[in-house]
Amino acid sequence: MPLTHILLVEDEPLTRALMAESLDGAGYEVTATCTGDEAAILLADRDRFDALLTDVTLPGSIDGIGLAEHAREVHPRLPVLIVSGTAASQQRAAALDPPTAYMPKPFEMDTLLAAVSRLIDTGMIEGGTIEAGSLT
Repeated sequence: MPLTHILLVEDEPLTRALMAESLDGAGYEVTATCTGDEAAILLADRDRFDALLTDVTLPGSIDGIGLAEHAREVHPRLPVLIVSGTAASQQRAAALDPPTAYMPKPFEMDTLLAAVSRLIDTGMIEGGTIEAGSLT
């Protein structure tokens, strides 16, 4: 059985490495990048990824919200989880159609892994904020 393949987009190198290591340790295959532009190119391969996990604030011409919109255009059923540390990002994620799951930073890696597991198991997390205690 092939591994679940996650596209991770995070501009902060240490955070990206920690997230990728945690996901890898949980048995996921991870492709990590630091820009929305590069992630959009990677998403061109239709069957490559099972989920998208992205920060909002990214260098380049596409931020995480734009990337989520792009992903929905090219892969309408691709589960997307947006992570960010700003209230404005949460509002922008909620405004997507359909709303996209959002997890505020900072978060514990266990919370991230639970959110990703739920994302993969259900195929989609309905829009809303994921809090540490909400994934029981």
